[in-house]
Amino acid sequence: MKVLLSIVFLSLLFGCDSEFGGGTDPYPAVGGKRLNPYEPTADVRKPFTMIVPKTIKLIEGRETSIKILATVPAPGQPDIKIENLPAGASFDKKKMIFTWRPSFFDGNDLNDPTIKVQTYEIRILLYSRNILGETDITSQDAIDKTVVLKVHDLPMHFDIDGGKRASVLEGSVLKYKFKIENQDYPKGPFQVSTEGFPANTFVKKVTENEFQITYAPGYQHVKINESTGCGNTW
Repeated sequence: MKVLLSIVFLSLLFGCDSEFGGGTDPYPAVGGKRLNPYEPTADVRKPFTMIVPKTIKLIEGRETSIKILATVPAPGQPDIKIENLPAGASFDKKKMIFTWRPSFFDGNDLNDPTIKVQTYEIRILLYSRNILGETDITSQDAIDKTVVLKVHDLPMHFDIDGGKRASVLEGSVLKYKFKIENQDYPKGPFQVSTEGFPANTFVKKVTENEFQITYAPGYQHVKINESTGCGNTW
């Protein structure tokens, strides 16, 4: 049995196409030099590829630019189309750069001040354009991606539009109106609370961002300052 196994092994070894057997070397060499050099590697066509973030973070009032990297098989050229661009956003097809400076309303909800992030979705499609400028939109290799744009709210300053001073006589009624201005919420709603005001002072909401202070002083509030002849101030 051992003799039989040895014979089978040797026949397999020397029967193979190898340098140990009678096989033919596809690249024979003479003096260390190949008579038939290795064939060059065949050219492989570049596939459709597109590199772009799945999610892009933006901040109100600040410009953000994203360059999209894309390739298509030669001799074609990348042709990118973007759908659902938000207002104010743009796409440079030659440079393949997406740019957007969100407004101060794009990151918040005018009806809900607690919302500080707004989400937008754009659709990016990659096609191949030939030397005649024709785009093949039927290719099965075309790429279709959805990118999420997250716009974060940048809180704006509040401003109170009203006179700096107001005066009233004893026994009379002072009505002082003021308006709260804010670019994020031009129509409010706002809530006003007071501190340190004299008695008989009331705040009334006129609209969502307009208010009126009413003050009716009695005759006991004012004590004449003998040196100036003036009354009290708050």
